[in-house]
Amino acid sequence: MGDGKLDTDLERANRILALGDMDSMLRSLDDELCKNPDSVVMLDVKIQLLLPLGKFKEAEDICQKALARNKNSVEMYERMADIIFTSGRTADALPYDDMAIQLCKRMGADKHVLARVYNNKGSRLLDMGKDGDALDCFEMSIMVDPYYAAAYISKGIVLYNMGDHKGSEACLSTAKRLERNMG
Repeated sequence: MGDGKLDTDLERANRILALGDMDSMLRSLDDELCKNPDSVVMLDVKIQLLLPLGKFKEAEDICQKALARNKNSVEMYERMADIIFTSGRTADALPYDDMAIQLCKRMGADKHVLARVYNNKGSRLLDMGKDGDALDCFEMSIMVDPYYAAAYISKGIVLYNMGDHKGSEACLSTAKRLERNMG
């Protein structure tokens, strides 16, 4: 998809979101997807609207279609992991996190993106009570992008859970300093 096409899809998506009424937005998205079923932007917007409505299966089906059209979309693998996690199937989300990590590495993705994916996977592992594995992911996130404050916050939480309160404090302090410097 060229930049002009993406800009046009984003502009149309923004106009649809400006409608404000959920039924109108979903109808307009369906109309757009009838005209252009390959628009990953429109598919993603529809997924984002379905999640708060609890329509996880429909969102998952749409995400599968988007992945079938573009198997190299880190964002869609992340989105699929988020959908599955939000629907309460945390363990089933992890393979999608792993695919996103592999794609980031293979495609030389921005370090912030890879750090975010590691952090998200760590958060899911933490949710499952796998503190050690979660800590490994948070440390990978920090190693990839030492300026990614969210990873320090996540690491601070897991260290606190593991009884390392000094380590937790240090991580949270680092996160605070990074956020202050970035803002």
